[in-house]
Amino acid sequence: MALEAEKAAVVAVTGVPAEMLEQSEGYDGSIVFVSGLTGKRYSVASVSEVAAWTDEEKQDMQMFGEHEGLCVYELKAWWGSLL
Repeated sequence: MALEAEKAAVVAVTGVPAEMLEQSEGYDGSIVFVSGLTGKRYSVASVSEVAAWTDEEKQDMQMFGEHEGLCVYELKAWWGSLL
């Protein structure tokens, strides 16, 4: 999956301008896009990949939407509830 398509999905779903998104490494080693406006970390996966995840795997995620076969979501830090 091309990073341009992933970034375009984040822009389309969230409305954050492309120039305000910085590519970074996610908690699990994947690529995420960090908003310079809010600091949110947006992850992107294919719709089919997300559909295969269990409810337990999705419980720490906030799904924002889909664009051209890609899901945009934010992985919530599970350790925040431990503090």
